[in-house]
Amino acid sequence: MDGPWLKSDIPTVPSSLDFDADLRRRDPEWGLRRVEEFARAADERGLRLEASRPVPANNLMLLLRRT
Repeated sequence: MDGPWLKSDIPTVPSSLDFDADLRRRDPEWGLRRVEEFARAADERGLRLEASRPVPANNLMLLLRRT
């Protein structure tokens, strides 16, 4: 999975925060997700966050594997 994620140890660029605010204005259920919260939810479903890697445009790629 890749996209503009929020991660506690990586500063978020203003354009990603603007994008998040715009999504949430459209629908409060939308918006960027925190990697840590996503990883907990994935773990509950039998997936483990194995790695995250930076990709262009201030985004992250998340690698999940079945446990």
